Amino acid sequence: MMTLNEALSPLGDGFRKLYGTNDKYSIKDMTTLLSGVDLHNFLPDNSFEATFEDKWISQALNGPSVEEWNKYLAGKVVTISCDAEWSGYDPSKAREGDRFFFESATTDTNGKNRWVGLYFTPTTSNGKQHLTTTTRLPDTSIKSISTTFWDELNPGSYLKVTNIKMTVNPLGGVNSEVLLNTTPDREYSGKAYDFYSASNLPVHPGDSYELSFLGKNDQTAMQYNQNVFIVLFVEDWSWGSGFINAPSSTDYHKATATINVPSSASGEFWLTAYLSHGDNGSAGTDKQRGTGYVKDIMLRKVF
Repeated sequence: MMTLNEALSPLGDGFRKLYGTNDKYSIKDMTTLLSGVDLHNFLPDNSFEATFEDKWISQALNGPSVEEWNKYLAGKVVTISCDAEWSGYDPSKAREGDRFFFESATTDTNGKNRWVGLYFTPTTSNGKQHLTTTTRLPDTSIKSISTTFWDELNPGSYLKVTNIKMTVNPLGGVNSEVLLNTTPDREYSGKAYDFYSASNLPVHPGDSYELSFLGKNDQTAMQYNQNVFIVLFVEDWSWGSGFINAPSSTDYHKATATINVPSSASGEFWLTAYLSHGDNGSAGTDKQRGTGYVKDIMLRKVF
């Protein structure tokens, strides 16, 4: 005799395919999802296929209009997904920023630029993977939007992406807006002083944000008392969050902090990872001594 779980398993598979997720669904979840079976894909009839030569490849996608975004998407939790297949990629020759992604670039009615999309860097030469991310969109009206696919892998690599979707997720599932989320396990490393930066972040003065990342040092950095830290700041340094330090170790450890941005902060917001000079600056000689590492950086608005 078939169990209830066995009977519902095909239904769960159907919802995962429909919404583009990898989630496990309870009976309560499926009841909620059944109310949304008429869901709309806001990135319809899109695919990408190309072999990278010597320049980044971009392709305009069918995406939501300003009217659709303002009426159906602003303030909603959305799941963005696709199926990707690649070959001929050489991870050993990866350049800083190697990735492929698709994103919607919007401008708020108050002039703020934002980007939301799905970003991925392969770690193998050949592969096939279903990619998905879920995030809450800002609850603000926009005045312009464009949606684009970008292939920024290395020369000779082949890429095919299908089943591209952006759907409103009726289960919610997040209570924060993700502003920055680096590719899982993608390492960034460097000597003192700064070695990773993200600019033009859609940080709003007066709001609170949660920063988390993994950091570590090599043995030389440990010897000279150098440490990895991250700062969120306004480009002209009229405001900064202070140092968010990773524990000093040759193994990865997680650092987290809640950052309250004052209403008086104004300008372009940056996030930068640093390796300190250590030993009161003496480690700033000999080509900045040791090496610092960060990965899995996430900055998100807390509601």
